[in-house]
Amino acid sequence: MTELNFDPLAIERMSAEEYAAFIVQLAQALPPEEADSGHRKNLRTIAAEADKLENFLAFYELVHGSEMVKHNLEAIRLEFEAWEKGQIFLWFGFRGCRKTSTQFTLAAFLHGHHPDGTGMITGANDANAKLIAKSVAQIIEYHPEFKAVFPHIAIDKDRGWGAEGYWVRDARMTREEWVAKMAKVNDPSFIGGGYKSSEINGKHPSLYLFADDLHDIDSSSSVTEREYIKNVFFTQILKTAIRENDKLKTRVSLTGVPFAKDDTYHVLKQSGDCIYIDIPVMRKAAANAEGAVYIDGVNPTTGAVYEDLVGWWYLTWADNFGVKSIISERAKGKSAFWQMLMLDIETAKTAGFVYYLFDHSKVRFDWIMAGGADPTNVVKDKEVGGNKRSNFALCYLAKLPTNTLLVVDGFLKQCGIVEAKDAIKQAQTMFPRWKSTGVENVGGGAVFIQYLRTDPTVRVVDSGLTMTGKGKVKNKADRINLELSPWVESGIIQISDGDSPYLKALRRLFDNFFDLDPNDEAWDAGDALYHAVKLFPEVLRIPNFESLAPSAMAQETRRGLYHPFAHVGDSHYGNRPF
Repeated sequence: MTELNFDPLAIERMSAEEYAAFIVQLAQALPPEEADSGHRKNLRTIAAEADKLENFLAFYELVHGSEMVKHNLEAIRLEFEAWEKGQIFLWFGFRGCRKTSTQFTLAAFLHGHHPDGTGMITGANDANAKLIAKSVAQIIEYHPEFKAVFPHIAIDKDRGWGAEGYWVRDARMTREEWVAKMAKVNDPSFIGGGYKSSEINGKHPSLYLFADDLHDIDSSSSVTEREYIKNVFFTQILKTAIRENDKLKTRVSLTGVPFAKDDTYHVLKQSGDCIYIDIPVMRKAAANAEGAVYIDGVNPTTGAVYEDLVGWWYLTWADNFGVKSIISERAKGKSAFWQMLMLDIETAKTAGFVYYLFDHSKVRFDWIMAGGADPTNVVKDKEVGGNKRSNFALCYLAKLPTNTLLVVDGFLKQCGIVEAKDAIKQAQTMFPRWKSTGVENVGGGAVFIQYLRTDPTVRVVDSGLTMTGKGKVKNKADRINLELSPWVESGIIQISDGDSPYLKALRRLFDNFFDLDPNDEAWDAGDALYHAVKLFPEVLRIPNFESLAPSAMAQETRRGLYHPFAHVGDSHYGNRPF
């Protein structure tokens, strides 16, 4: 057999057109002289016999030109077991493990055996769900092995064959007989749509309900959105599945990666109403264990050592994700690596700090506001050998009625002192209850303050480099890590989920704190917040602040000794997904 080799992560990044072309490539996986080999004929016979596991494995090999990768065999076995028991199947698999391609191949296989059944594919958005449905359609329409195994399946383009739904029929029956048989079925044979899509509303899939990546970065960045997804899935989408004899008749499967302990996947897993498997890219091994490899964690390009990788590991798919690929993926960020490839959101959080998002649509401009500024200076540009303006960052910080603080937005730009002053004056005009702006009073900051005070309309106060005004002056990273982050982790300071250069930079800082490039402008955004916070001493109310390190405060909060939200509802608050 000739295998069709492809890069799993490259598939993740394909456009819809590229992906469709890839499916057509599957049909050309074998040279013509191998097309009718004895082995292939035997596989066709097995695939056509029934809709069980061994039959699907034969079909998969026909379509893809190679046997299923070993790491997915247990997952598929459990999927068929779950369906046999009338249970939901939940599959966490690392990005690129071929779980999605396995699922759309499985969908085509099911339609071959059950042309009278209906299927529904959903996910975080319309584009991905429709793309998977299109992939199923490409196999049915173009792949010669589908036609060889299921010659009786015909495309019913008179009824529809596109994004609005795909229809097939059993050509062993006359059209009149088929219409009579399907008279009570109004749904297309299969359709794809995001969880919000009106196109999947009212559909009742009798054959399968597949949810692939129900959560993603965009849809799961706040607890509000995650709650909405859970509500829609459990009260609307899942309720469309058909039950018979007190168990699911519709085959229900969810695939993806974890995003938060309160996402749909974890709620389902914790309910016990599913069969679950997780397949990370590698698992810990004992030293010198048979089959294990040692990873030194060294990035060969930069010399950086990723301590979280150092040790012995069993690699799940060494041919495609060997040590070189592991190091390469880890170099792109600790948080993404541990969430997307290791399926471990707890470790993923160690790349940064936990913080809480606030729905930007609920921001009010009449709240009490204050600013914090990381001043602009003329600095040496090492790359070009000259001078350049540094980034000026201004944080817009609100005091909420709940006596917590909210980063509403900010200004972040490489500019001179005139434009920086204008940005402060604009903020004072924008927010009618603007108190003042705290500006760093050391070095170039002291000069900037003097310039600002030449304009009597600018309200500005000095801000030092310690939170309490006492103790040793710390550098920028230590100020944020040791003094600011506890307030963020405890929820006293929340961050708007709005979309602006300043907010993106600030969230990037907290997401990737320990991995962040030292020249990233996100540090300036964080320092601006640091200086703004100091203008609300009445909010910083936890006693013995200096003795409470970030990790200790997080533990206090988790144990319930201090609960920052005891007096408010949960609707707009929640941990970041990673």
